[in-house]
Amino acid sequence: MKFSNLLDSLKQTGSRLVERGSFSSGSEPAETKTCDPDPFAGGITIHGRMLPSPMFFAVGNICNANCVFCGYQYNVDKKGMMSFDTFQKGFDQYLEMGGDWIDFTTESGDPLVDVGLRRKLTYARECGIKKISLATNGILLSYKDQYKALIDNEVDWIVISTPGFDRDAYKRIYRVNKYDEVLEGITQLADYKQSRGAKSDIAISMRLDRPVEAALCEPDYVSRIKPLVDQGAIRVELSDCIESVHNWSGQILEEDLPKGMSLIQELPEKIAGHTCSNIQHSGAVMANGDVRVCNCRYYKTERDELVVGNIHNAPLKDILYSQELADLIDRTTRGDWPRTCVDCSFYQASPTCRVPPN
Repeated sequence: MKFSNLLDSLKQTGSRLVERGSFSSGSEPAETKTCDPDPFAGGITIHGRMLPSPMFFAVGNICNANCVFCGYQYNVDKKGMMSFDTFQKGFDQYLEMGGDWIDFTTESGDPLVDVGLRRKLTYARECGIKKISLATNGILLSYKDQYKALIDNEVDWIVISTPGFDRDAYKRIYRVNKYDEVLEGITQLADYKQSRGAKSDIAISMRLDRPVEAALCEPDYVSRIKPLVDQGAIRVELSDCIESVHNWSGQILEEDLPKGMSLIQELPEKIAGHTCSNIQHSGAVMANGDVRVCNCRYYKTERDELVVGNIHNAPLKDILYSQELADLIDRTTRGDWPRTCVDCSFYQASPTCRVPPN
């Protein structure tokens, strides 16, 4: 599932890594087009055009939770998983373009539901990708020892989204009876990380209907999670422990949420002449090979106006720097927004700088 502020946290983490030099491309392109400071800046460029970093590989649109705050409950798309051939095709092309960071977070599913995830992780590492990250609800961490696959393949950044560590809250907010599986999976993941001396950054995020201070005092957190935090095996991403959630393009209403949880009340103002950073710099290869320029939100379907091509019909590079994408960026700078974007509370203004190569 795609969680409300995970992309922000991921980009912030990426920015810190860029500052440390972890994503240096070795040389800068001769032709560079500059643009105003932007929250997603710092990625590798081709002919001065931004290459998505990370590039999302949305390996499926099946979720095993039913979160009250998530648009998945309204998704009408046919469900399926990404074949290895589709992943390999998209990944190889991204790597050839100079890409060095992939993320398996999906906006309408959970990556651990993908039975082929282990093979995809292994292939990416064997091919020399520099950075792998993903977000999950953690329900399937223990299933067939998937937690081992994450550590053995050196997934750099793992976010586990929870409603805190209380069984009743789990049923109330995530609306499935999987609390014990999550608690056990986190424990196994952290213990295995320590036993292997791994460096994976494991972060707990929370979607809460009570203050975070209360969640951090709950018995299971104190007895099961806090010791792992104290040991440095995992951490709590306090900036992503929130009681206010996004509206999923107007699909989630205040009355849908439990008492104590609320919607972000004010929609960000769209700035004339600016597209959205998620259109400008993001990119996702979907399970069927579609390339969608936003991996954050959708309105009922992911097969919408934000899909700009399919890797089975054209090379990824041609899609990411296509006239179709340039036209989409241009129309949004003129205030003509796709339905997904109209009421989206995730909008982040970005000046236009990604256009087709000459």
